[in-house]
Amino acid sequence: MRLSAVRRAPAGEEGFALVAVLGTMAVLTLFLLATLGYAVHEMPSNRKDQDGKAAVAAAQAGLEDFLSRLNSNGDYWQTVDATNPAFTNAGLPVPGTGGNKASFSYRVLSTLADVGTTGSLRVEVTGRSRGVTRRLTTSLQPVGFLKYVYYTDIEATDPALYSSSVPATVAGETTSNSKGDLTAFPPKVEQLCAQYYYAGRKNPMTYTASAASPYIGTKNGTSKNYADGQTVSFDCAEIQWITGDSVDGPLHSNDALQITGSPVFASEQTESSWPPGSTPAPTPGHLWWGTGAPGATGSPPVYFPAVSLPDTNTKLLDAATANGCVYSGSTRITFGNGSMKVLSPNTTTENRAGCYPAGAASTERIVSPIPPAIFVKGTTGACTPLPGYPMAGEVRLGASPAHVCGAGDAYVSGTIGGRTTLGTANDIVVTGDLKYQNGTTTDSTDVLGLIASNYVWVYHPVDSSGNNLLAAGTEPHTIQAAVLSVAHSFLVQSYAYGASLATGGLKLNVTGSISQKFRGPVGSNGTTPHGYSKNYKYDRRLLRIPPPYFLQPKQAPWLVGRVSG
Repeated sequence: MRLSAVRRAPAGEEGFALVAVLGTMAVLTLFLLATLGYAVHEMPSNRKDQDGKAAVAAAQAGLEDFLSRLNSNGDYWQTVDATNPAFTNAGLPVPGTGGNKASFSYRVLSTLADVGTTGSLRVEVTGRSRGVTRRLTTSLQPVGFLKYVYYTDIEATDPALYSSSVPATVAGETTSNSKGDLTAFPPKVEQLCAQYYYAGRKNPMTYTASAASPYIGTKNGTSKNYADGQTVSFDCAEIQWITGDSVDGPLHSNDALQITGSPVFASEQTESSWPPGSTPAPTPGHLWWGTGAPGATGSPPVYFPAVSLPDTNTKLLDAATANGCVYSGSTRITFGNGSMKVLSPNTTTENRAGCYPAGAASTERIVSPIPPAIFVKGTTGACTPLPGYPMAGEVRLGASPAHVCGAGDAYVSGTIGGRTTLGTANDIVVTGDLKYQNGTTTDSTDVLGLIASNYVWVYHPVDSSGNNLLAAGTEPHTIQAAVLSVAHSFLVQSYAYGASLATGGLKLNVTGSISQKFRGPVGSNGTTPHGYSKNYKYDRRLLRIPPPYFLQPKQAPWLVGRVSG
């Protein structure tokens, strides 16, 4: 066997490998030591960064906590809840944080006047974790009426407009004239027809006649007043969405929409509060009833929680008393850019200087500038009628204002330069066009709110024969405003009488928003058309420039607007 020779390193190179290995180890050791030193140095910074993130999370938890309480009670922000530690500096611990001791506290930054003027609520929320503090300031806004171009509580005609003349069918009455000669008991009509569709409103409605709820009328020409326990049937006046109806903007109804044609709802925010599990219950993906369906170019209704009307508009009276102008009895207001002319024969004193300068009862007064809030309240006892209302020859046919001088009505028209909200204890009658001085362009800051306790009427007087009294083309047909009827409707006076107001393509042009208890008619399309056709457009400026002191819903979800650190 032949053995191979072992190769040896040249003389002088035996220690080179060892030196290389030792050098490499030294470099690695220095690198590791540097890394360790950096890590040790950064540990407090990392801990602080983690606590900073935990404090932000605690602040976010505090915001959610406040929002939850606010959505359970819309007035929660107005007083400090002594039972809630989050209103103290110590704060409320964040659930589930254990030994981290993360907590949050909050405080309301807005006053009642701030919220009334801007429509938003500013809240500061502080989050804490291991001594690290982070703050968030947020603007909260309720889902209010100004979010919608069209809002209704109940999808039917106001029963107060027809309750005294509803034909009734009475069980046990077999004569040929028993239907139509007998009428239902008005309070029962107003009670039963003011329900939601999903809560029992239907046709026919029925009730049992009694001494407290009779049915009255004539039978064979003889007056009758029945209270005999028989069943009375009658129909509510339903309003339908039909082909040709178009809504260009967000729409909300607390009721179920009845669709019999193919109306176009242009906005994805077409909302109904018809709840699942009600009787009748909605079909999934089909949140309306009737024989029709939304047009293919629009959006079908989607579910959204109910947005409740306030009980009264007295908060606006409070605002006008403190920061605006208050008038008594029927009052005419004519806006003229940045000022207004006021004729209020029953206003004898000023609530604030400049609201009604001294002068004869029969003369107009100039008020400048336009105040942020205006309210017309009622009077008691004898009062002086407002000249011109009712108009010479005017007769109340169909739905129309009563022109009672002490009821608290405002008759309004003109051009508005500025921001104001007009409220009344009774009705508002729009007697002429209402326009903004600077239009509705994005840079315009002109806004008007109209809030009636009862009706908002578009003026349309007729004579005893049902003929129009205003000259053609002079009827009010342009309204730029946010309109709210707390208890009734926005509608055209005597809408079922007179020559058509849509002659020549004239429409009722409303740019802003309309909110009402019941849907209000503006015309009728029978064999002879009467009243107007509609052209409603949403004024998106209302979301950022609301009319001062515009009323908020009694109950509606609050949403987070802007958040800053």
